[in-house]
Amino acid sequence: MNARTPLRYQARRAAAVIAAAAVPAGGWTDASGYETGDKCAWITPGTPGGAAGLALPTGTFAMQSTWANDAGGCEFSHPIVSNG
Repeated sequence: MNARTPLRYQARRAAAVIAAAAVPAGGWTDASGYETGDKCAWITPGTPGGAAGLALPTGTFAMQSTWANDAGGCEFSHPIVSNG
């Protein structure tokens, strides 16, 4: 990835790497077989649920939103919800 790669493609690549490393076989999928990141892939950056740049002290990094069941949509940030 480089500065000329559009944000949506950078974020999608990052989401694929995370899913491959973190989602176990048989993990959460919807009725169509989409994982949380798949449901949010390719949403236009800058629109609700779209990819965005996450600003950190070390730079700005592309980040894709993920599905939130309680919101019924894709979100870039979400409060931590406990089962307690």
